[in-house]
Parts: sequence; structure tokens; C-alpha cells
Amino acid sequence: MKQLVQFKRIFAAVLLLTVSTISWANGTRINGIYYVLNSSTKTASVTYTGTTSSYNPSSTAYTGSITIPSTVTYNSTTYSVTSIGDWAFYYCSGLTSVTIPNSVTSIGDYAFYNTRLKSVTIGAGVLSIASYAFSLGTNEDSKPIKVIWLTNTPPSGYKSVGGTVNYVANNLYTSLSNVTVYPFLSSIFDVEGIKYVPVSPSERTCDAIDCTYNADAKQIDIAETVSYKGVAMKVQTVKQYTCYGNTTIEKLNLSFNGSVGNNAFQGCTGLQNATINNKGNIGTQAFYGCTGLQDVTISNNGNIGTQAFYGCTGLQNATIRNNGSIGESAFENSTSGSNPATFEILNTGDISSRAFYGCTGLETVTLGSEIPSIGNYAFYYC
Repeated sequence: MKQLVQFKRIFAAVLLLTVSTISWANGTRINGIYYVLNSSTKTASVTYTGTTSSYNPSSTAYTGSITIPSTVTYNSTTYSVTSIGDWAFYYCSGLTSVTIPNSVTSIGDYAFYNTRLKSVTIGAGVLSIASYAFSLGTNEDSKPIKVIWLTNTPPSGYKSVGGTVNYVANNLYTSLSNVTVYPFLSSIFDVEGIKYVPVSPSERTCDAIDCTYNADAKQIDIAETVSYKGVAMKVQTVKQYTCYGNTTIEKLNLSFNGSVGNNAFQGCTGLQNATINNKGNIGTQAFYGCTGLQDVTISNNGNIGTQAFYGCTGLQNATIRNNGSIGESAFENSTSGSNPATFEILNTGDISSRAFYGCTGLETVTLGSEIPSIGNYAFYYC
């Protein structure tokens, strides 16, 4: 183990020394993205920076959500964007999501090295991904949370990308873990900040699987149906990690007939108000660490999962009317002494152990008469 750790340190040091000597090719900035333009082939490759200076992440890094276009126009000439060059998004830790167009055929070495991407969409035309394109480097949490594979045939090198969750169109992606197959994945569509994929067109059903990470999408509404090409599609599930780490959402309204997946809104620190009216469960750690959440109203027919609202330290008002149980540590440490809180708990299921443990700001609790049991330490340290 010591030898392995020493090897990693040596590798990181050599890599840093190598990068410090690289001079980046002159790039042309078009709508915030830098390209190397080939006037002979009329093709463009995304590059790191617009200067020939050495690597300087503080001054040249890409940030936020980026959608790479399939074509760009410069000096009246249109170029097809066909590749993501080596090192293109190297160490861009402020990057949240990237959508790669169908025109791109290759992703270069270290292209997304040590980024902390929440979401990556791989375009249908990608044929090859370099071995270290999404390398972890020294940061063990830097692989993408979600990868949406629009490619029917797995690109060479695909196994080195593997997100925490992977959405694919067929069963060919055998080297990835946590895979969900959506045969109609290519029909993915966006509605007001949420990305949906059809599940069964004949039954008119869909799942929410991702978000746009658009800074302007401050309110998210997921209703019982959503319109796709003029057809009302029933929302079945908000999948795990759908809005993971989206810090720009301020208000959330969920009103549909399915479940909210594990970690679906984890780390949405800008979220202040949530109304959840669904007919299914609220998954494990679904709202874990939403420290800005102040008011939540829950009315559902399912269970509230383990640590679902753990660490939501800003919570001041909570109304819970569900027909299932409140899981272990579901609201643990969800208030602080500086924020006096009032909870109304009218559910008809059990309250599990440590459910409200450590809610030091909790001043008033109203409990319904139909709660079967309250677990050990449920309100300890309140």
C-alpha cells in the first residue's frame, strides 16, 4: 500500500512538471469557448485557452455549464466541431456540466482531467475517448456523477469514463456499473431546467434523469405530466442524482405520481423552499446537505428514506403528512440553534431512530395521533 501511495505521488509530481512546460496552441475564442480552427478541412477542435502562455487555471479555466455547438462560424467561415483536444478542460474544477455534440468524434488525453463534473452528455458521433480523458488524478471524486451515452456503439476507451450512474440506449456497455438502459435515450428532451427521457412512448411515460445546471433555472417544477412534442407524458420517477449539486435552484415543486431517487437533490445548497407532493418514496439522502433549505412541505404515500434531509441546517419550518415511515436519521442535524424551527408531523407511519436527532433549533413539535411508534433517540439533542 505504501508503494502504491508513493507511486501516485510520483506520478502526480511528474504530471505537474510536464504540464508546466506545455505551451498551449493559439486558440480562437467563439462564444466563450476556445477552438483550434483548421482552414483546410473546415474543422474545429476545442482547446484549453486562447493564448500560448503556460497552464494557468486561475485565469483561463472554463466554469459553469457548457454546451459545445456542432458548428462555429468565424470570419464568415463555418467550421464543424469534430474533437475535444488534449487537455481542453484540464483541472476546470468550476465546471458543472458538459454537453458534447454529435459532430465530435474524439475526446483527447486529459481532456477532463480532475474536473468535478456533475453531468456529461456524450454525443452520438463519439468514436474514441483517450485513456486519461477523465482521469481521476489525485482527486478521488472527480469522475462525472452522471454520464448520458447517446452513442449506440460504445466508443473505444469508454470504460475509463464510467460515471457514478450511466444512462445508455442498449446492453452493450458491459464494462460500466450502475447502468440504466433507455431504448429511447436519443429522444431526451429539456423542459424548464429538467432533462426527461421517454420510457414507453405507447404508454406516454418518462423519467427525469438530469438537469441543465442553468444558472437562470432557479425554480424547478416537476408535475404529473410534462409536454413532449405536444404530447402529455406521465412522469414516473425522478431518478437518483437528477439535480445533484445544482447550487442555483432556489425553489422546488414536486407533484407527480412516482418516487424521488436517492441523492436526487443532494447538495442543492441554494434551495430555500421545497413542496413535495408525490405518490412514492423519497430516497436515501435525497436532500442531504441542502443547507439553505428553510421551508419544506411533504405530502406523499411513501416512505422518507434514511438521511433524506440530513444536515439541512437552515430548516425553520417543516410540515410532514405522509402515509409511510420517516427513516433513520431522516432529519438529523437539520436545524441549528440560530434558526428556531417548528415541525408538524402528521404521518401515519413510524418515526425511526435518530429521525430528528441533533435538531438543536427545534422549538415546537406537533405530533399526529396516528403515529404507531417513535424510535430510539428520535428527538435526542433537540
